[in-house]
Amino acid sequence: MTIVQYLSKINDLLCRSIGKKIEHLTYGIGYIKSLEAENVIVKFDELDEFKVFRKENFFKFNYPVDEDLITEYQAINCEYELSKNIKQEDRSNSISAPIIKSDKITFDDVIGLDNVKDEVNRLIVYPFKYQEIYRAFKRKSGGGILLYGAPGCGKTMIVKAIANEVNAKLFVVKCSDIKSKWYGQSEQKIRDIFNEARMHHKSIIFFDEFDALGINRDKDDSRIDKNIVAELLTQIDGFDSKDSKNTLLLIAATNKPWNIDSALIRNGRFGKKIYVGLPTNDAITRIIKHELSDLPIEEIDFNEISADLDNMSPADIVALCNEAKDLAIKRSIENSTISPINKLDLIKAKDIIKSTINVNELKRLENFSI
Repeated sequence: MTIVQYLSKINDLLCRSIGKKIEHLTYGIGYIKSLEAENVIVKFDELDEFKVFRKENFFKFNYPVDEDLITEYQAINCEYELSKNIKQEDRSNSISAPIIKSDKITFDDVIGLDNVKDEVNRLIVYPFKYQEIYRAFKRKSGGGILLYGAPGCGKTMIVKAIANEVNAKLFVVKCSDIKSKWYGQSEQKIRDIFNEARMHHKSIIFFDEFDALGINRDKDDSRIDKNIVAELLTQIDGFDSKDSKNTLLLIAATNKPWNIDSALIRNGRFGKKIYVGLPTNDAITRIIKHELSDLPIEEIDFNEISADLDNMSPADIVALCNEAKDLAIKRSIENSTISPINKLDLIKAKDIIKSTINVNELKRLENFSI
């Protein structure tokens, strides 16, 4: 099919779509009002003004709601894609989640969070490492885990450590990797990621910011989001095949677990939930020592510093330490000699670097249950 033939078929489809409902990723539900020359005029329910799209780009941003139109559009698009002779490997590379090398991060690199590491070992690492023992007790390895907690508390670092502890391939999936402007492409991407992960003896699919992907269908009218959740459920329910010799673990991380569809976080899916909280004072002290180790530094009582760092995430504390380093660097440049980091640098840094933690959301996270 040539581009001219493709555009001709799209034009015919648009002519039959006048008055039909469509859905836009940003504007929501609307309907095609009319066609004018090379343009499509659309009225969206939530907007006062009409929106104008070029015919050739219309289906890049808008999706038909009518099932017959969906089927016809998919057939036209599929025929056109096939006619371009796209190599399967190139297509696969464009929609697969990246395999991440985890830089040999282990649990020893995760400072604090001892209760989280114990729970992760019990639910994830040990079933992976000691599969024969677990099989003897008829306990399965693999499954789904939801890590939830405030931003910057180390959820991603924990996942990388898990991948190294069990020597598994790690696939990191973000919402932007999945959601597509092409109808049906988001679901295809999900299928491809699961299929690729299944090819490895041990693999982990990590869904970051899962609340943006597995959004609660009761609170969202978007057909696209509902289709994504439905495809996730299908793949999750299908990955636990007794015939498979490979082990696949699913991990999701979120700052807002209450926005996730309840079907995704029930037992058998992401039913195992682990709260990743803020560091204790002892952990804060250890993080500061770790960040400032092997640097020019005066004698400092780190316990005294950490006592004033309530409601700060590990990411906030690292930023504070970097600010203290910058203050010492600036002073060293001005004095033309190395000036060690001192207590005053950390105090000034504390006044500059503020906590990124939302206290109200933190309380909600601490009390979250479903």
